[in-house]
Amino acid sequence: MVKKLSIILIVLAVFSSYAWAILRGSTAGAAFSAVDTFDRADNDALGGLSGGTYTWTERTGDIDIETNRAGLGTAGDAIATIGATRATGYVQSLVRAEGSASSQPGLVFWYTDTSNYWYACLDPDDAGGNDIELHQVASGSDTEIADAAFTAGVDTTYTLKVTFGAASVVVNVDSTDYITHNDDLSGETGDIGIMQSRAGGDTGWNDDFAAGE
Repeated sequence: MVKKLSIILIVLAVFSSYAWAILRGSTAGAAFSAVDTFDRADNDALGGLSGGTYTWTERTGDIDIETNRAGLGTAGDAIATIGATRATGYVQSLVRAEGSASSQPGLVFWYTDTSNYWYACLDPDDAGGNDIELHQVASGSDTEIADAAFTAGVDTTYTLKVTFGAASVVVNVDSTDYITHNDDLSGETGDIGIMQSRAGGDTGWNDDFAAGE
């Protein structure tokens, strides 16, 4: 009887350890994901994402919910991030320069503070030609890392995606890679989000935001 009881206890212990290992693996291995459709009532605050456990924070400028999209509320530069620190992954959204070539919609990644972050944007009003640009802002100094010729039409919607990691940053528009920047980027990490910029005129916007591994 004692021997049978010992065998039962051993089996239960082994089963419990196995079940716990599976449970830990299913949670610890969960991939990062964040989604926002912006489908909610107009508001001066972006609020929480429609998918995921994150909330938008305006870091600079004014981005509002406008007609189920994230639009620039007032002229100038604006950045909003979701509060998810990432060293690698991707970020994407629909972008549109609406009504004015001075509108520059884009995406932000590796955001530390208002003086240190990376971004990619469409620039329909660039002095050197209509293009897509990749920038790094370090200690408040904005440097264009790379650009690529691209006819970014005003009042035209595009899917902008940035994939970033320890050795490269790739900027993609409508499933085509336009910029590939290779470098040692292993020390880079930070928040992710959206950006808008315009000197005046009508606003641009972001929509259908998504981020993941």
